[in-house]
Amino acid sequence: MKRYREAAEQFEIAGSALGYEGRIGALENLGRTYLQLGDRSAAAKAFLRALDGNRNSIIAHIELVDLLLEQQRVPQAQRLYDETLVLVQGQGISPRLLLQGIKLAAAQNNITTRQQLAQQLLSAYPLSDEAKQLKTWLNNPEAPWK
Repeated sequence: MKRYREAAEQFEIAGSALGYEGRIGALENLGRTYLQLGDRSAAAKAFLRALDGNRNSIIAHIELVDLLLEQQRVPQAQRLYDETLVLVQGQGISPRLLLQGIKLAAAQNNITTRQQLAQQLLSAYPLSDEAKQLKTWLNNPEAPWK
């Protein structure tokens, strides 16, 4: 319904209720809602709260890696990315995680890893939005990621 402000208020209430079983999910949704509203700082805080409550929150890990990359906080993003890979071990790696790995490798001038992950993304998920982003970036490496 795109009523993001109202949703944020409700997710904040649910995320603040310490005994509430769905608290971590509410905090993850709060972070995603703030992303919809364009409030990246508030989103990061919500995802950090989710991680404080459950260090295994894959959603919070993935979203925070993107936010840290946007801020060019590569070492922190790399640590969180590495934790994420451990959490998803055995589940298969998603196109989004592959693209995050490519961005991290590019930021660290790790050409071998970047090429390996790019090949993996393009062969496993050739029609994904992430593959399209990668192809756009490969055609113009000086352009920012979108």
